[in-house]
Amino acid sequence: MYFWMYQPRARHVLQRLLRGMNTDERKVFLLSQYVLQREREIAQLFLDGLVGRNFSRALAFYLDNWRDYLDDLQRMALRFAPMSLDTSGQPKIQVK
Repeated sequence: MYFWMYQPRARHVLQRLLRGMNTDERKVFLLSQYVLQREREIAQLFLDGLVGRNFSRALAFYLDNWRDYLDDLQRMALRFAPMSLDTSGQPKIQVK
């Protein structure tokens, strides 16, 4: 998420990578990023020392940005290939 927000070419590079992925790979990538929705658990990781004692800025960055990051990723992934969404806006996963 940090790279997405602060590295100038990160979005362009990710767009290129997403274009090269098939639908299943794109779903796996998107779903791996949805772990960021677990706000309480991630905040606890920060409090438990994930980034050391000076965690307040990192925690504030996460809390302020995770929703926009996921929204941007989802829009970008949907732009490159048709994917059906469930009622919560997440990609539908078909279990075989």
